[in-house]
Amino acid sequence: MNGYGNEKLQKIQLRGTLKICAAAVTLAAATLLLYAAAAVFPNFVDDIYRPFSRAVLYGLSRATGWIPFSLAEILLYLILLSALTAALRLAWVLIAGPKRAAYLARFAAWLLFYAALAVFLFCALWGLNYKAAPLAAELNLSVRPHSAAELTELNRFLADRANRCAALVARDGDGGVAEFDFDAAAEKVATEFSKETWRKEVPVKGVLASKPMSYTQITGIFVPFTAEANVNTNNVAVDLPFVMAHETAHRYAVAPEDEANFYAFYILEDAEDPLLAYSAALAALRCCQNALYAVDYEAFAEIYGTYSELVVGDLKTYAEHWRHYEGGVSEVSEAVNNLYLQVQGIEDGVKSYGRMVDLMLAWYDAKVLGR
Repeated sequence: MNGYGNEKLQKIQLRGTLKICAAAVTLAAATLLLYAAAAVFPNFVDDIYRPFSRAVLYGLSRATGWIPFSLAEILLYLILLSALTAALRLAWVLIAGPKRAAYLARFAAWLLFYAALAVFLFCALWGLNYKAAPLAAELNLSVRPHSAAELTELNRFLADRANRCAALVARDGDGGVAEFDFDAAAEKVATEFSKETWRKEVPVKGVLASKPMSYTQITGIFVPFTAEANVNTNNVAVDLPFVMAHETAHRYAVAPEDEANFYAFYILEDAEDPLLAYSAALAALRCCQNALYAVDYEAFAEIYGTYSELVVGDLKTYAEHWRHYEGGVSEVSEAVNNLYLQVQGIEDGVKSYGRMVDLMLAWYDAKVLGR
């Protein structure tokens, strides 16, 4: 090819690179506009965005629900493989290939475009739900400051409920849950959720790489791009229904972690299946007992002494299971999750999980005490 032909080809490639950059900038601008709308118009998220998000995510979940495995997980592996291939090709071009500057510019442009696309889709499908009104308002719960005595009363109530539910759960010879069926439990959780949402919810999916995932201390993850609620199957049976409900709550556009935790309890606490109700009670008790431990150890110790042997055994099994997966990977994972939550406007990051206690106290006031 002569010099004129090379120059013409370079101009065509340059225009193509600039178009990719322009598309990335357009997506970034669209993302900023969505966040600006959420900030400027008070009712934008609650009246327009959240109903849209719930409808679209439900449609996506129905479209991907027939696939027996997590599509998001498989796509993640393919993306990682593609990224590795692209990185190796980039390294080869930079070392020995022709037109290094042009290739590097185009590579950077595509990288920028895919990053902008991912952020835009995250924001457009689900991310703005962090800006929604508190879940307490949607459920007509009044969150207020509570005394240590009120927290003690809540813990005593949850301990009693956990004791009663634990005795109803089918057990094996060692005291563990007998014959736990992940898919059957997922169907039951979806059924309980459907009673609240008035639509047929899609069951959660188990993660194929659950054991490696356990080293991150992550029990589940919701992926808005495919609207799949993914659950780490390498967990104790008494916790799995609660985690399933937590991830399903995320798909129902309940974004903050403390609210998803509470909504999981709210959905399962009066479930017909004893294991589902027990899973909710035990998870709530774990959270509330930690709060009580911090403010009144004597009250915590007194109530802990009322736990049945089954409850104590299940709490120890849960703690021992996850202790095996502690280490550097889980610390990095927690740091990343903490940063992600802070970027979404949750100032206290991973500590926000514990704010479930405030919602539990408000629920106790309304449902149990009738205040």
